[in-house]
Amino acid sequence: MPPRSPRVTAAIIAIVLALLAGSLAASAVASPVRSGASGVSTPTVQVLLIGDSIMDQQGEAAAFVLRQQGVTVKVAGYWGSGLLSRDQYDFGHSRTDPAPPNSFRWVEHAATLVDQLRPEIVAVYMNHNYWPPFPRDAAGVEITDSFGASFRAMVNTQVERLINVIERRGSRAVFVAPLPTSASGNAMVESPIWAAYQPALRRHHITVLHSELPVNSTRHPNGQRLARRADCYGDAQALRPAEDLHLTRYGAGLTGTALAYDIADLLHVALRSNGAPGDHTGGLAPTADGYVVTGCDGSVFSFGSQFQRGGARSSAHRHGGVRASFSTPSGNGMSFVMSDGAIAHTGDASQMRLDHHNRIGIISAAPTPQADGVYALSVDGTVAVAGTAQQFGPSVTTFSRGYALAICATPSGSGYWVAYNTGAVVAYGDAVNYGQPETPVLRGPVRSCASTPSGNGYWLLAGDGSVYPFGDATTLGNAQYRPPPNLPAALRPWMSEHRPRPVRIVAAPGPSQGYWIESDQGEVFAFGSAALARDTVGNTGTNNLALFDE
Repeated sequence: MPPRSPRVTAAIIAIVLALLAGSLAASAVASPVRSGASGVSTPTVQVLLIGDSIMDQQGEAAAFVLRQQGVTVKVAGYWGSGLLSRDQYDFGHSRTDPAPPNSFRWVEHAATLVDQLRPEIVAVYMNHNYWPPFPRDAAGVEITDSFGASFRAMVNTQVERLINVIERRGSRAVFVAPLPTSASGNAMVESPIWAAYQPALRRHHITVLHSELPVNSTRHPNGQRLARRADCYGDAQALRPAEDLHLTRYGAGLTGTALAYDIADLLHVALRSNGAPGDHTGGLAPTADGYVVTGCDGSVFSFGSQFQRGGARSSAHRHGGVRASFSTPSGNGMSFVMSDGAIAHTGDASQMRLDHHNRIGIISAAPTPQADGVYALSVDGTVAVAGTAQQFGPSVTTFSRGYALAICATPSGSGYWVAYNTGAVVAYGDAVNYGQPETPVLRGPVRSCASTPSGNGYWLLAGDGSVYPFGDATTLGNAQYRPPPNLPAALRPWMSEHRPRPVRIVAAPGPSQGYWIESDQGEVFAFGSAALARDTVGNTGTNNLALFDE
């Protein structure tokens, strides 16, 4: 085999840590059926997302938000896969002979998926993978020059076959532009595969979706593409693991949002101001039959309720992220408290303003029983109120007890507790101090608190997921971190540093004791009378928004 050309290197992703390591593809939800060419009724899927590991990552993020709006989506993303392996093309033509053992042929697999699912749209992302054993041209010479005529002819043949098997079955093929692999962000140079696609894409008038824009348009003044980007709380977050083309959960959320909106435009579907999960969570609001998880960007995701609420992304923009959210008693509205003190509302939620502005910012908030008032806490311990909420605590305080991180209201709405990172608890109004964890026992700072139904006790949540009950609160369980069972090997090092952290405890409504614990990445754990709820496609478990298999 001849030495690998430098041009070949440009066509091979820098690091591929897993080859065909399995797919994170989510199963399509049961949906209406229609007859295929054979006359047999088959499930109807509106969108089929196919491709390599990048499609697996951003496709799952896009699918999540699309499914929340009733779009049926199937993701088939296989790590390390592509159109250009020797078992798919060799000696100058596509292989149609019996498949070699352990081979994977994308054209045939795509045909099977389209026959089974009959999707309206098939979105393709296969833009990077090309490695030995290289296919051979008609003369039997390995195709090692990724900008040569033989390479272009191979790509043209393969992409023509793929487009044809999609379109001849009545589906619409669209292609997703590649993520940039270097600071230049020039896909036509960085991805010879994408460059070679262009004649076929033009001939077939293929629409190109640009999900790469969120990770390609953010640049440093020196022109270099940034590897990190501020989240909705203003903290810099990595878009990719170090030295890897793959995406972090945050990066997948950004590109998945762009992909979801592009697909929604093709389907004429409104996404209700929601983005794909990937950023931090901003709240969990109980409803009559479940709960609504809120992203700190104002996106909302319903579990248990069939009513799909609109998000508050446009209202949350430039307000520093959502710190708390809650539903109205009717379930037809929501309020969102932002870190700068602004309060957004949807549906029948009351319009409210805080009585004063604290420049330090809001860290936590709690509603009154009828959700027509708000207690908003700053880290210095000061409390601002809005709506029907009454001021009980001091308007000026100090950091003598540590940093105030959590506020929870009594069931009467006439009092509240303020919890500090040190475990200290201060009661105001009709709230009673029932105790606090001893510092040697406390595992991590106290992050959140929740009142018992009687108001005669409370739970404190520590940063490691431990729960400390006081008063009439009973011990119901903790939420210790458990890594996703099917996490790809490429993401394990990054995930070990950015694992989800419990940040919120929310009491279940009703007379019985129970609570949910929510992580900063959207994992939800249920204890006591609280129960895990299903979303519109039946997802439940402890990874509601984590984008990994349960």
